[in-house]
Amino acid sequence: MVFRREKEMTGPARRWLESRRLLTKPEFATPWGICDLVGVAFDPEKVAARLSLRQSRPIGPPLRIGILLKIPDENARRGITPARLAAHYTGLLSRKQVEHELEHLIKGRFVTRNRRGSLRRMNGWMPMHETLIAVELKLRRVAEALRQAKANLYFAEESYVGLPAPVAKAVASGRGKQDFVREGVGILAVYRTKCKIILEPGRNGTRPDPVTQTHCLERFWRSRPRDSSA
Repeated sequence: MVFRREKEMTGPARRWLESRRLLTKPEFATPWGICDLVGVAFDPEKVAARLSLRQSRPIGPPLRIGILLKIPDENARRGITPARLAAHYTGLLSRKQVEHELEHLIKGRFVTRNRRGSLRRMNGWMPMHETLIAVELKLRRVAEALRQAKANLYFAEESYVGLPAPVAKAVASGRGKQDFVREGVGILAVYRTKCKIILEPGRNGTRPDPVTQTHCLERFWRSRPRDSSA
């Protein structure tokens, strides 16, 4: 049950995620650092809806995703003109830069432009996932792991700290448990061949940032199995 290195816990934690039918990625880069493991389950119906729109390619970088999310949905009463869209980025991006990103979105069939120049987002599938989980693995640095796991709620609905089973049990039965409860972070006991949740993640009022979450999902979309809707 004793681990000498944090990487030795990756196997059991990854198998735990995969047992929940999640696609997984280790050492997942985030804007604030590396998350040890991230797992996602796509909604098959939403995947089919996106593919029906022939949006098979990833949307692109966070800037492009942010622009896309500012464009009204196809069912909205009104669209938005490129000029009004560019006004959202005054002082940050030029009109030319916004137009450049728009051309990529139009080419990828994520956005349509009518004869009057009004833009609408071709949607019907956002959000595309059922579950998005982040796991931070640590041997003992519990406070550091909790800070990282809390930050991961910026994109994940569930965030866990995975600790060697004896350490996890000690934290869950001690004063430190309240810190996890307050932050809405779960505790995962890691054994040599399995993992067990000993503290379920809660609610702390933090909601994932749509741009950051979508960017994370698009990285999974890029490598999803092509022979299934998952």
